[in-house]
Parts: sequence; structure tokens; C-alpha cells
Amino acid sequence: MKKTILFTALSLITLHTTAAIINVNFEGTIDRLLEAECTEYTSSCNDWDFEYVSSSNFYNNNLISTNDIFSGLAVIDTSGDYTLSSDGYQAIYSDATQSANINVSGLSFPNATEDTSSIGDSVSIVDNRSGRDLLNVSTWFSGTDYFASFGLYLHDTDGSVFSDLSIPAALDFSMFEALNLSLNFVHRPTGDQLHIDADITNISYEEQTTSSVEPSSVGEPPLLFHILFFGLIIFALKEKSILTNRRKAIT
Repeated sequence: MKKTILFTALSLITLHTTAAIINVNFEGTIDRLLEAECTEYTSSCNDWDFEYVSSSNFYNNNLISTNDIFSGLAVIDTSGDYTLSSDGYQAIYSDATQSANINVSGLSFPNATEDTSSIGDSVSIVDNRSGRDLLNVSTWFSGTDYFASFGLYLHDTDGSVFSDLSIPAALDFSMFEALNLSLNFVHRPTGDQLHIDADITNISYEEQTTSSVEPSSVGEPPLLFHILFFGLIIFALKEKSILTNRRKAIT
């Protein structure tokens, strides 16, 4: 299978924002599951066989099925610096997530029992790239036998949500055409993977506290490696549409 690898080049320009703490609570249902069996593995996997399934016990023999419910919380600190993409339309805030957790099908991440801990995170704002806006909140976890990641993807097709690249203190979710979640697992010894697409049915975005912050000098974001690592895995497996074909009503 031909594998397409796509990523956006990042400049080393860093900019500063004012401080706010945002609580993002979300919940929804699993839409589909894709298992990817590694068929050519040396030091890493070079090719996979793909199969859409209605349920899977891929992760530590825990059953996950379509229509299962998930919920979670991400706490975002907007005071950090961001790295600007080379085209000027995207800001990546490394280490912006103070904490994040997700519960799905009886599983919790991070989880001390399953030996999973957070290894990185990012918040990404896209403002009017080809007429589209995007908010992405992603977190990566590592355990003894598995890597895992989840990301919130909020899509606006007419570029009306954002007016700049700052993380907003408030959002009107009716302006987004698609509210999605992606949950991904990689089995470290074999390279096998499970990719879960889900629909967010309820979400809240509330400012917790505000304060002022002084600009500081930073280098290249230390967790950019993790962003690109998981991005390459996902893009190598499949090309995903950035939109679903239906608007999600958020209450």
C-alpha cells in the first residue's frame, strides 16, 4: 500500500501570548475502528494490512467497540510561546496542556495500573488556511508495550472562527462544521496499530483564571519530535478527511 507522508514545515519564530487557563470537557461516541497489522517489520514497521472492525481487543485485551462512549478533560495554559508554520497560517503551542485525560470503554489514560504516562502534548491553531480554521488539542502517552495518543479536531470550513493565532478564551461551537476525536495505539514490539475515529457530541470550553505574563526567550520546542513522530505514523497509515459530511449539533 502506498503510504503518503505529509507534514508542515515549522519556522523557528516564537511569539508570546497572555495567560489564561482553559478547561475543555468533552464526550461522545466511537464511530469506527481501523486495525493495522504490521506485515514488514525491521527496526520499525514498513507496511501494514488494514481492516475496519466493529470491535477490537487490541489494547491489552480490553474490548473497544463502535458506539462506545468516551469522555475527557484537557486543561490548557494559553500563556506559552508558539512556533509559527512556514506559511504563517498555523501556530503550534508545545507544552500548552497542563493536564489531559480520557476515559473510553472502561479504560483511562494516563493510567498507573497500565503503566501509561504522558510524554508530550500540543495545541494547534490554524487561521484561514485555504479558507479553513482548525483547533487541535493532542496528547501522547507511553507505556511498557504501547504508545497511545488522542487528539481533538474542531473544523471550520469557512474560516470564520479565528481572527488570529492566539488560543481563544471562549468559543462558539455552533460555528464548527465537525467536532472529532482521534485515538491511536501502537504496539511497540510488533508495530501493529489501532486507530479510532469518534464524534464529539458534547463539549465545553471555559476560562478558569487569568493573569499577566512576561515574554521569555525560548528555543525550538523540545516536544516537536513527538508531534512529528505520531503525525508521520498516522499519515503513513491513512489519509483522513478533515471533515465529516454532517454538522454536529452541540448542546
